[in-house]
Amino acid sequence: MRAQLATVLQGRWAQPLQLQAPLPVHLQLVDAQGLFNLRNLLREGRPDSVAVASFVQLCTAQGLGRGECEAAVTYLQARLRDDSWSAQAPLPREDALQLALAGANATAVQALVQRTVMLPAHTLLNANTSDASIVAATVGSVEPARLQALLGERDRGAGSSTAATSPTACT
Repeated sequence: MRAQLATVLQGRWAQPLQLQAPLPVHLQLVDAQGLFNLRNLLREGRPDSVAVASFVQLCTAQGLGRGECEAAVTYLQARLRDDSWSAQAPLPREDALQLALAGANATAVQALVQRTVMLPAHTLLNANTSDASIVAATVGSVEPARLQALLGERDRGAGSSTAATSPTACT
């Protein structure tokens, strides 16, 4: 019988590697579905108002202005909507966000880059591997204290290991 691994910080995969000699590297496993998927800004070619509100909240939480975040949404949606070959070519999210937020605070843009991904299809957020700022932006109406309590339970290994969030998942 195979051991059941929950997606929690105490899982075997999350334990530090035991190395023979110290190395000057830092390794971190990042689940792409634990990040905000920029492709969610459009659903079937149309703006997704829930995803837009989530992105703007996440963006402003990183220290960017609301106007900058809304302009970034417009830029990203236009890029996602463009059917030309060059628009469909892979573009790292770093480049997409830096183009969308040209001239914005570089530290805030980098913080946003670390919390986003550009996956090939619309996805739900994996709340088991996402950080608090992404979950807060995605679920929206959950009180901060309640959200912190839920995330604390998750990090201690309590609760389900198969959670995915939508705006109503934690209400």
